[in-house]
Amino acid sequence: MKQIAQLDFTCSDSDVRTLRDPRFYNRYIRFIAMTTEGGKTCSTVGSEVSRPSSSERFQMDENFFASLILPQQNDQIEWMVIYDNEHVEVFWVLDNSWV
Repeated sequence: MKQIAQLDFTCSDSDVRTLRDPRFYNRYIRFIAMTTEGGKTCSTVGSEVSRPSSSERFQMDENFFASLILPQQNDQIEWMVIYDNEHVEVFWVLDNSWV
């Protein structure tokens, strides 16, 4: 993915700009967040976001996975795409309102 190639994986200002870049962030994505190797997090919503609880991961490609977000209370199930290279994790929570 082009977005992954542009990240430093440090949650720097540059990383946050890349996460929020409209070329990669659109109405189909509810939010994007990243966790660095050192445990720092950043997101498109401007605050730290921990990865939602999810069901089993399904591998889509090398380092890319899909997972369902487990509903809390009476919430709807949502899809999450995860990039995980064993050092950092980036996840995109998809907006299911368009489905």
